[in-house]
Amino acid sequence: MSFDITKQNSSWGKRLFVEASAGTGKTFLIEHYIVRSLLFHGLQIDKMALITFTRAVANELKTRLRNTFETTAQALLSHQPSHDYLTPILEGEEPSLKRYVRILEEGTASLSSATITTIHGFCDTLLSKFTQGTEEGWLSDYEKEEWLTDYLREQAVLSEQEWHFLAKSVSYDQKNLLDRLLLDLEQQQKNLISEPLSGVIHRFNADASRVAVALSQKALTFRGNTRRDGSLREDIQAYFDALEKLLIEGPSDGRMYPLYGWSLPDLFAIPLARSPTCPKETSELTTRVLTELWPSLQPHVDAEALLAKLSVHAAAAFQQFLVSSGKKTPDSLLAKLLLLSEKPDFQQFVAKEISWLIVDEFQDTDAIQWAIFSNLFLNNPAWDGLLLFVGDPKQAIYG
Repeated sequence: MSFDITKQNSSWGKRLFVEASAGTGKTFLIEHYIVRSLLFHGLQIDKMALITFTRAVANELKTRLRNTFETTAQALLSHQPSHDYLTPILEGEEPSLKRYVRILEEGTASLSSATITTIHGFCDTLLSKFTQGTEEGWLSDYEKEEWLTDYLREQAVLSEQEWHFLAKSVSYDQKNLLDRLLLDLEQQQKNLISEPLSGVIHRFNADASRVAVALSQKALTFRGNTRRDGSLREDIQAYFDALEKLLIEGPSDGRMYPLYGWSLPDLFAIPLARSPTCPKETSELTTRVLTELWPSLQPHVDAEALLAKLSVHAAAAFQQFLVSSGKKTPDSLLAKLLLLSEKPDFQQFVAKEISWLIVDEFQDTDAIQWAIFSNLFLNNPAWDGLLLFVGDPKQAIYG
């Protein structure tokens, strides 16, 4: 259904969601939604929050709003309505017309203090007002990278050998490793819970000396493990021997080293079409190694698993650093707002601060941002304001 904001008979309720493609006048709609709200619905500029997704667009919106307020006031003074919704004002008495012009002039003067900003700017403003200016300072990207570099220099999560293996997996490219860790530094991390390797090894005591033979026999029935003469590849046999030695003698840097880079399940991924049947005991022991030993061994010998383990610990340490240093980042700011948005006292505070919410490019809100909007406005029992969401789902960056 088409919607023309300039027609005087166009009306809407407290919540207006507009889907508009690029080039169809989304910014124009926002401008005149605000003008009409200012003239006919008592909009107070200092109670309005207009949110977009870049600072450049936010500044452009301020400029365009100022121009629209001024040109609309001029249209009224010259008795030449630029849009249909202004006609009823010109058909009224002169004192009434001057009152509307004064509303636009006061709106223009108030624009400098209006909340027209990005989602991060909006959250920062709310948090600063709520805490009365006692909030943390910003942590720059350079400081963030510097913190991570120091953390890696002193980290004790990985053993020296694990660290060298991880570095080798990224070709000793420190920038590559930093970039990958920075990417996950403020993401919600899953706890990598697995049974301690020593406990699993203890359970294999009785069968440890049979592991290499069992794995070798079973591996012959899977594709990619044999030489041309049908015998097991020497590197795979050496790997199985190293696994058996680990189970018999226990973990150490020297016994872990031959296991780095191997993925045990990959050796048993594709069965041969025609292969001899293995004894039941061989199959059962192989299954135990895959289902019991491998989940606890993988975090120590797989590069991606080592990186994930390091990421979890780095993220936890970074959150502690933010708290102790009194610093914030864009991601930590949103995380804090999300927690606050669920608290009734903060919901009531926002309800008093914001009467009008306008979100441009709403299709680009991610899950956390949408949860904040929902908690503070859509599902906030204390909020009774008006909102406008404008966007184009076809251009959504979060899918």
